[in-house]
Parts: sequence; C-alpha cells; structure tokens
Amino acid sequence: MDRYSIMKVIRPELELYLNPRLLAYFIGCDGQRSNQSMRIASDNFTIEECELLCEMIHRQFGIKYHVWVTKDTGAPRIHFLKESMPLLRELVMPHLTPSMWHKFGVGRRIVSPRGSRV
Repeated sequence: MDRYSIMKVIRPELELYLNPRLLAYFIGCDGQRSNQSMRIASDNFTIEECELLCEMIHRQFGIKYHVWVTKDTGAPRIHFLKESMPLLRELVMPHLTPSMWHKFGVGRRIVSPRGSRV
C-alpha cells in the first residue's frame, strides 16, 4: 500500500473525540492567522466534510465559522471568525507549544540559525 492510497476522512463519529486538545493539534498543524481570525488549510477534505467538522466544532464549543472554496485550486478552507477568536484562543492555547503561539499573535516567531522560521 502506497502513501497516496490512504485518505483522511471526517466522519460524524469524530464528535465523540472532539476536544480542545484535538482542536489545538489541528490548528498547530494546519492553522494560519489571518488578520484577526484563523484559517485552516483543509485542502484534503471535501467541502461537505469541512462543513460537518465546523458544525461539530460549533455545537461543542460555540465557535463561529465560514467554509469557502479557493479560486486558484478549488480547495475548501475553514475560517474561524474574528468574534470567536477569544474563545478559540482560550480553548486552544493551553494545548499548544510556545512555538505555535504566534498563530494567535502571542509572542514572537522562533527563527532557526539558518534564518528559516520554525
């Protein structure tokens, strides 16, 4: 089995395991601060899966979202709205390593000796 035959899938059962730590891992890996909101690079999921995930997050935590499709690649992206950022920050920050705090505008980015961002 090659690595391309394995696909990530979002199923309704995920809601049983959805917690702030899982959300922190998702943001730590694929999150990007955008002005005063948060975008998630969810390119490998369908728009239906992104909507399902966001609905679960909204039910569990009350975080507001918007799912949109990029013009260049047609990939769906998750966008957590500005008004939900204080709540999202409160839930997720305790589970992120300090090197990921910049995703919430806290602290500074760590720069490696070679000059690339870590």
